[in-house]
Amino acid sequence: CTDTNNCGGITNRPLLSQTCTTGTEQVITNVTVTRVGTHGVLESSGVVASRAYPGVYWMIPDSGNPATLYAVSANGATIRSFTVGGSANVDWEDIAIDESNQLWIADTGDNGQTRTSYTLYRLPEPNPNLAATVTATAYRFVYPDGAKDSEGTFGWQGVPHVVQTRP
Repeated sequence: CTDTNNCGGITNRPLLSQTCTTGTEQVITNVTVTRVGTHGVLESSGVVASRAYPGVYWMIPDSGNPATLYAVSANGATIRSFTVGGSANVDWEDIAIDESNQLWIADTGDNGQTRTSYTLYRLPEPNPNLAATVTATAYRFVYPDGAKDSEGTFGWQGVPHVVQTRP
């Protein structure tokens, strides 16, 4: 929120719960800070809280590691690991969850900005307490203006959004 008149004089403060109105737009910001304990996910690249299983966090490893999804507890203990069928970990950078409990893994890392394509993997959130194989649907894409390094992603209204690191 940038309108200090309608936000109690508070502008863009992190870790804040507030509702403010700017013109015709209402912005609601609720942030809950959670600490995940020491975990065994090698070079963890992304983490997202489960929507269906309280206290479970989904983690993924960065490039050079297997295409594996980890269910981790708040204290960092690995509950279960899942090989993600139909995927490859070229340079996984982030994981997000949408309103339909679909996990989105962003294979969008490209520090050298040399890749010719990128992939978003969608998979249903698995039950972390059951041994199962998870299979992803791959969505390959290119940027119209060339290679980009993108290290973040989020799901909103059923659509994954990729956040570029630099233009």
